[in-house]
Amino acid sequence: MLQLSEIPEIVEVPSFSESAKSFLQGLIDDFSVDDALEVKNIERVTNHDVKAVEYFLKQKCQSNAEVAKVEVHLVYLYAALCSAFCFDYEL
Repeated sequence: MLQLSEIPEIVEVPSFSESAKSFLQGLIDDFSVDDALEVKNIERVTNHDVKAVEYFLKQKCQSNAEVAKVEVHLVYLYAALCSAFCFDYEL
């Protein structure tokens, strides 16, 4: 989402404030073993690894109002990008 916010042609993701950029970078920099285990727990419910990551990120983004507003629009963009660029052994 951070990288997408820097591409003007992707109108679903506006430029973020420095605070929101810092928040998003923190999700990357501070990703921990506990976070990975949380994704695995979500995957046990969804039975889908990509969906588990989506739910994990959605949950994390809710704690930042600026990012949470954009996150709703990204669900559709994310699904389109995953369909276009992610390969799954089930395909």
